[in-house]
Amino acid sequence: MTSTDDTGDNLLRAAAEAHVAAMPRQHYLKTPGCPPLTTFAGKDLPELSAADAAHVASCGYCQKLLAFRFRQDCPGIADLVRFQAGATFFGKALEAHLADDQCRRCRIVLASSWMAALSAAWRTGRLALQKLQALAQETAIGSAVLVMQPEFASPAQGPAFRITAGDAAGLMLATLINERSEAVLYIEARGPEMGGRRAFVDVSGPQGRLTAVVPLEQIGKSATGIHRFGPTAGLIAAVGDQVTLFVGLEQG
Repeated sequence: MTSTDDTGDNLLRAAAEAHVAAMPRQHYLKTPGCPPLTTFAGKDLPELSAADAAHVASCGYCQKLLAFRFRQDCPGIADLVRFQAGATFFGKALEAHLADDQCRRCRIVLASSWMAALSAAWRTGRLALQKLQALAQETAIGSAVLVMQPEFASPAQGPAFRITAGDAAGLMLATLINERSEAVLYIEARGPEMGGRRAFVDVSGPQGRLTAVVPLEQIGKSATGIHRFGPTAGLIAAVGDQVTLFVGLEQG
């Protein structure tokens, strides 16, 4: 290698180092007031101090970070309740998730009757965050396309289907089935003190939504409830054939 080659290599190396040195050390929108990334790492977002909440709500960097988080992993049920109640530092990011990502799951939960009841309690201060997060564990969501399955149902019986929704902890199971041409929902909530509570039910599809409030009766170590929506053909006509089932228990 000649001295000319060495000189060229040195010039290229110096130019590369100068370019790296001139690069910004952080995102151009980030400010000294932005909280650490770990602040937004949990499944449910924490309560922030008034100063931090005000900063995050108006900070372009923080909102972009939250929007990316919601795109990768939908907000938790408790966060959706807080958003619905209207006082959140992550509102712009969640609005972007609904509009840009077109998240059907979050739209269905936000439109549910369970959400309306819980967000009202949160808005009036009758529900603490810890209790809200506990209630959020007592929800179940599942979806299915309702299609004719000839091997299981004759045309006279209507479409055979089963939508099962279960919570993460395995404490609640809801199943919507076609039973002799009637759409019937069975709910089981496992626990010694579930009886007497009510389950808020939403059956949603591209054409509409049906709701029900189902009282639960304690039987042994579980509480159960049954709701009949009427003819299966009527349910499909009302909501469409791409159905999502959402069930949440009322505040105990």
